[in-house]
Amino acid sequence: MKKLIVLTVLLFSAAAFSQGFKIGIGGGLTTIQGPDGFTNDLSSGGAGFGAEYHAGVKAKFSLPLIPLSPVAFINYHFLSSSEDISGANVTASSSILSIGAGAEWTLIPGPLSPYLALDVAMNSIGDLKIESPLGTMTADGISRVGIGVGVGAEFKLLPKFDVDGSIKYNMFNLFGKESGEKTISALVINVTLLF
Repeated sequence: MKKLIVLTVLLFSAAAFSQGFKIGIGGGLTTIQGPDGFTNDLSSGGAGFGAEYHAGVKAKFSLPLIPLSPVAFINYHFLSSSEDISGANVTASSSILSIGAGAEWTLIPGPLSPYLALDVAMNSIGDLKIESPLGTMTADGISRVGIGVGVGAEFKLLPKFDVDGSIKYNMFNLFGKESGEKTISALVINVTLLF
């Protein structure tokens, strides 16, 4: 009887404290929502950023008895635009490097598992460069803390591969702003292949 109890406790403990680990690569669309200095056309004094691309890596930990999965990620958002103004081509470029962690709350377990997500990230917003035939104007980059909230779903594609898709609203410089600094926000659509 003692052996059965010890075996049961050991098996339960192993299941309760074991965790799964997945890592993957992905990317998607970053649609800049604001501020006006980022979204207005170059001819209107903005940077002209709109639907841009990003790429990154994601690590996900799963705990078998808890529907909460800690995640860590690194995403690089490419920002660029161009416009012909009075016959001259003007371009703008910048980038955002996001390194963060968060949690995903699984709503329904199964082969297609929807979840709610909350992330916190340190964002390095690169120099903003506006180039024209007259020269280059540069605004220095900044580092700020931001958050992302959204929804997603994980689909078990094969026994060793999962596809993770999400839509999040990110505020890249929510904390640590200087006086008069406006929030840089974006709608981020991401797809990651986890293995």
